[in-house]
Amino acid sequence: MNAATPPYDLRAAARGFARAWNGFFHTPVDARIFAWLRIGWALMVLINAVCWYPDLEKWFAESGVLPSDAVYLLQTRERWSILMWLPGTLQVVQICYWIFIAQILMLLVGAWSRFNAVCVLAWLISFQHRNPIICDSEDIVSRLIGWYVVLMPTNLAWSIDAWRRRPALEKPVMAPAWGLRLLQLQMTAIFLGAAWQKLGGDAWRDGTAMFYVSQLDDYFGRMPTPDWFHETPWIMRGMTWSSIAIELLVPIGIWFRQTRVPMLLLALAFHLSTDLLMHLFLFHWLMLVGWSAFVLPEDFAWLGWIKRKLFAAGSRTPQPSAVTIEQQLQSEPQPQQAVS
Repeated sequence: MNAATPPYDLRAAARGFARAWNGFFHTPVDARIFAWLRIGWALMVLINAVCWYPDLEKWFAESGVLPSDAVYLLQTRERWSILMWLPGTLQVVQICYWIFIAQILMLLVGAWSRFNAVCVLAWLISFQHRNPIICDSEDIVSRLIGWYVVLMPTNLAWSIDAWRRRPALEKPVMAPAWGLRLLQLQMTAIFLGAAWQKLGGDAWRDGTAMFYVSQLDDYFGRMPTPDWFHETPWIMRGMTWSSIAIELLVPIGIWFRQTRVPMLLLALAFHLSTDLLMHLFLFHWLMLVGWSAFVLPEDFAWLGWIKRKLFAAGSRTPQPSAVTIEQQLQSEPQPQQAVS
């Protein structure tokens, strides 16, 4: 019997699945990917925290609009928050806030990256749970990305940690990809879940959903648009159906080598255009940070071409080859023993 036809060998199939699983989750990738995810997420959290500062007492202190007793009444289940375990005075909130800011900045530059990533995530959750009435889907996305950043070895490149441990190393380090893969799966789940929800609504299926959205001044109208833009049926239907199509196409096509870059560009155009039209603060920028998990360092090879064109007369330095963490440790010089 031909081995390529059924019945298949169960053990061979199990071994093939195990190899594919290990290859997908544990094949080393360039550690610079983890680094730019750390920097991108830290920047988004920093911008969000800075916007909180003028209203710290209003949003997070016991004397503000939401005392701690009211927080428990609002929530269907208990959610932990460091701020709920401490006195609710403005002074305590300010101390917690400035510790939060300091650890965001340390994460941004990559100082004690793993420790500060855990602390930043804990502070972010604490502030969000202290006042859930000012939180929305953007805050959920921020927490999710932060969780996966905690799981990544973000200290191996573009960080004070990397400089302190390997000051003379110029080769890009490789590290297992499992934390990155989890974030990639999460991003595809967000888009597919959004498309599934929209397909369940009559207004999305008949193409009128974006018309109703465009009438909500709180959400739409960040960029001035003429009345005919909202009143033209084919424009509204096109915007409605194209958003569903993008949320279905991108999370599927982004996994294939031939369509990865076009899907990334499509996601970029979708998020930037939506951010231009709607008041959603950092939501689309956080999504772009998440989608950057699919970006590879070689996607920026064109920057090297521009550099060569601009500095053609300069010396050409050879590009270092990538090394794994184990190879890098082996290559570090060992202390020589004294000879009597």
